[in-house]
Amino acid sequence: MAKESGSVVAAARAFLTSPQPPRAVRLAFASALALSFGFFTLAQFDSASRHSDFGMVWFGARALIEGVDPWSAVGPHLAFDYDWRLIYPGTALVAVLPLTPFSERVATALFIGISTWLLAFGITKDGWYRVPIFASLAFISAARLGQWSILFTAAVFLPALAFFSAAKPQAAIPVLAAARTRTAFIAALAGFAILTVSSLLLDPGWPARWLAAARASSYMDPAITYFPGVLVLAVLSKWRRPEAWIILSLAVVPQSWGWYNTLILFTIPASFAEAVILCATTLLGAWFADNHVNASTPDGLMEAMGRTINVTVYLPATIFVLRRKNVGPTPAWLKPFVKRY
Repeated sequence: MAKESGSVVAAARAFLTSPQPPRAVRLAFASALALSFGFFTLAQFDSASRHSDFGMVWFGARALIEGVDPWSAVGPHLAFDYDWRLIYPGTALVAVLPLTPFSERVATALFIGISTWLLAFGITKDGWYRVPIFASLAFISAARLGQWSILFTAAVFLPALAFFSAAKPQAAIPVLAAARTRTAFIAALAGFAILTVSSLLLDPGWPARWLAAARASSYMDPAITYFPGVLVLAVLSKWRRPEAWIILSLAVVPQSWGWYNTLILFTIPASFAEAVILCATTLLGAWFADNHVNASTPDGLMEAMGRTINVTVYLPATIFVLRRKNVGPTPAWLKPFVKRY
């Protein structure tokens, strides 16, 4: 019995540490997860009473092709009655046009299913050790709400997905900051040109209305502005490592305070143990937020959530990076400076 148990443990260790999993196994794994989380997302929504975050963009895309101003139609007590106003640019609305023939629920499930497939396939190309990401609160909340963070996290491993950078620029910045080749930048430029031109052809005046909506949003603050976010600056000591730039760039871009926005940080673990630790600290942060964060104002709530997420997600990820040597592969945008100096 002891030998059998030891064999199972050895087989599990060999599986988790395999540097190049078979492509067929990765395809099957990605497909299984995509189906599972597609149905999970579908099950979250009651079509009579609940919308998704992706639904804002889906509705906005429909409004755009019908000649209706999306930014004045999405929000509390508006045509698309939702707690939040639409602050996505017109490029995002054009990007999801292929999903507009479907209902909101089905479109959201398809978006999450496809994004999950891409992430699962991409994240396993050099091993299985990052798989705990799919059990993380960051991933579960992204799938439940219909968030773009899954797609942009996949872009870390599949650079061609940077094509969608113009749809949500603040989510794309960490991807581009850590990109090891020029592929991501070429894809981002191509996407920017195609999505921008297409959106302007549909509605030439959308940039002004989008900017007005974005300026009216007061809940988009960088992580570094909340204590102890400034500590992430320590990753600059590991400036040759792409993951250091993921942390730093994510910490300085404006963002809403949801766990899903930290998903890209779950690409930083370099071992199964680190991946599990980051999942555990995030769950601890969620427990603390649910039981001990009480704020009388929205700003107070944002500040409390900011501190909690910084302590339980940003700081553990920062510690992982600080424990590593400051050696390459260097991000593509840094290579000219490295060669020069």
